[in-house]
Amino acid sequence: PCHCSTAGCLPARVRVLRYGLGAMQAFASAPRAVGSRKKYRDGNDDMISSANLMHDPRVIRGNTYASLVAPQPDPAELQRQREAQRRRLMRANQTNKRIGTPEPEPGRKHMDIQTDTYLEELTERTVEFEAETQTDFLLDRPPSPLFMPAKIGVDIETQIEDGELFDFDVECEPVLEVLVGKTLEQSMMEVLEEEELASLRRHQEDFEKRRNAELLEVQRIEAAEKRRHDEMERRLQQQKAQRETDLSTMRKVASRTASIAHLSSLKDRALAHLLDAGVFSDPVQHAVEHKFMPDLMKLVSKEMSKTMIDRQVLGEIQESVVKNSLSAHNKVLERERRRLKMLDQVEREARKEKEEERRVKAKDEERVQREQTKLKKWDATVPPKPKVVDYLVRTFDDEAQAAVLEDGKKVIEFADDAVKTELQALLDPQDLKVDIGEKVVCNLEVDPAAVVPEEPDPSILYGAKVLSVRKFRVNDFAVEILEAKDLRDYPVDPYVVIEDVDGSVGDRRKTETLQQTNEPEWNQKFNMPCTFKLASLQFKVYDANPERKRPDGGDDLLLACKLPVDAIYEAYAKTQDGADTAIDIWLETSKRQAALQGNTSQGQLHVKCRASLKMNFMTPGKNFPLPDQFQIGLAWEFLHQDKPVDLDASIVALDSSEKIVDQVWYQKLEGLNGAVVHSGDCQTGEGDGDDETITIDLKKMPDSVEKLAVCINSYNEEKLDECVEFVYLRLIVNGTTDGFYSAGEGWIPSCTGIFFGSIRKLPTGWIFRSCAAPADGATVEQSLPAIMAHGKKHLGW
Repeated sequence: PCHCSTAGCLPARVRVLRYGLGAMQAFASAPRAVGSRKKYRDGNDDMISSANLMHDPRVIRGNTYASLVAPQPDPAELQRQREAQRRRLMRANQTNKRIGTPEPEPGRKHMDIQTDTYLEELTERTVEFEAETQTDFLLDRPPSPLFMPAKIGVDIETQIEDGELFDFDVECEPVLEVLVGKTLEQSMMEVLEEEELASLRRHQEDFEKRRNAELLEVQRIEAAEKRRHDEMERRLQQQKAQRETDLSTMRKVASRTASIAHLSSLKDRALAHLLDAGVFSDPVQHAVEHKFMPDLMKLVSKEMSKTMIDRQVLGEIQESVVKNSLSAHNKVLERERRRLKMLDQVEREARKEKEEERRVKAKDEERVQREQTKLKKWDATVPPKPKVVDYLVRTFDDEAQAAVLEDGKKVIEFADDAVKTELQALLDPQDLKVDIGEKVVCNLEVDPAAVVPEEPDPSILYGAKVLSVRKFRVNDFAVEILEAKDLRDYPVDPYVVIEDVDGSVGDRRKTETLQQTNEPEWNQKFNMPCTFKLASLQFKVYDANPERKRPDGGDDLLLACKLPVDAIYEAYAKTQDGADTAIDIWLETSKRQAALQGNTSQGQLHVKCRASLKMNFMTPGKNFPLPDQFQIGLAWEFLHQDKPVDLDASIVALDSSEKIVDQVWYQKLEGLNGAVVHSGDCQTGEGDGDDETITIDLKKMPDSVEKLAVCINSYNEEKLDECVEFVYLRLIVNGTTDGFYSAGEGWIPSCTGIFFGSIRKLPTGWIFRSCAAPADGATVEQSLPAIMAHGKKHLGW
């Protein structure tokens, strides 16, 4: 026997052929033993039947040059089949040893009958056995022969005309043309790319030459400016020295004039002073004064008058000289002032020239920097990332093999053939329940940088690819954007964008842009299909004025607000069953948005919303009958996606005395005799579907169970209103959402647990009743007192 685990040895190869090629040949009849027959047919034997050779299943059709390669089976599948066959042989070989039956009475006989609970047809089993061998491990393994089934049946023939069989030249010519054409096209693209790279290199070399020349010119201008500055400093020093010399000369002249005027009368003043001091008082002097002096005084007076006249003439002469000297000095000062003014003007002109050169230099540097930035941006250009959006699919175009969206656009690309096949199956009118709002939604990846042909087809959405398809019951929302107020104190160019959020179908919606207004009025309506996962409608008002762009180049944000979907559902609860819900509201910046750093949102936005719900909204306080088998899907979205919180969904069963019968949660995934099964713990809340699912089979529910409570708890005891943005519960019946209930921002209680609904047994059957009551606790056991209090007060427990 061979104990080798590889598929290369002969026993393994025999098993591969036995199990792998068994799928290639199917028989309509059960296997049977082969009877004896002649090895060769006699030429006189009549033909059993006549038929067309091309309809014989043994004739291989298609490309004859392709070799018939047996598919390689999965080793795990082979092991599983061997184990199943081994177990069947063991069960067949086992015999129940029991006490034998006594001999029958004379005239009677024993008969074998089946006494099992279920009768089965007994047939004789063909003896099977396996024969294995082991090749010499020192020799190279010969190539595996191609398994060909033994020839059975009767040969038949048919007439084949010219052109009916495969013509290699005719069939291969288009393939060769495509290969040669694609090769030439790729070659041309490579040549064009090389030429473009050469052109870029030439452009860079020219740019380097121009930049070097500009740098040399800048250095020459700087040297000339330095020489001009040195010359101006030298001339200023000369003018300063000349001005100091002139001032010194003027001071000397003024000092000499003043000294002459002072010394001219110094003698007379000195004598008068001595006389007054009594220096000359003596008899002789007295005699002289009274006798001699009167005559002398007359003579002296005469002389003095003459002297005064001479002095007056001399003063006039000095005054004339001083006036002439002052006039000459004033002329010199005026010339100096004109020269200084001229120097100041020359200096200002030099400064202007220097400033102009500096401005030209800065402008050139800015231009060079801008060109370098553009080159760096061009070198580091990263294409925009594709965005993923949900769209409604109207139908499938078999001729174009494309998905036709709700707006008539066609998508011709799919992630794989399985997505295309699934889309065709979902669009089957027999399976699609249009009367309850079921529509097919495709998850579309749109690439903004996709290459569009030179002559594009307007009906095709280029750059779009269908990633996945789903079937939803879609609610119809009609949103009307009316007006806004108190946006800014100055006129703006506003427009409104309805953001694409989780649960909305289609890309974001945008209004027209108004010009220079403080009180904009749009009055535009938009249809927005939405699923049960919609948490809120988010509106943003932007200013399209190019002078008020953000640093990143985007439009300035004027107002950011949201309409929670809970407000719409609350209004729906007050209407009659099946009626549309309308809400008219002024929206403003939320507290969370206002608390953000750098928030610029202000003002109010007036909107109207009409909702047509195609699926049952499980309004709190109303009873919803339940089928025997259903699922409860729960999911949540966090306020901060980078900080997920571990939330746990649990269900607890109570009896008539309100004692716990059993509970099912992440530590116990199955309970109540298999009536309740939990899908498992989801610690991140990531993914597109339900985060946790609870499957319930009411037929298996123990009779002691009277009610069940569905609860969501925070494992780390974090406040739900501080970390959770949206949470929903939906009832799934036969794979379709039969009803849902959700709670969003402002409707989630401030607690660590939330009591989300109860399942209760009534004489008429089981019913479900939704709620969103606070139930503090990290587990459902800790939340049980709050659950019981709410159940007794509001649910009639």
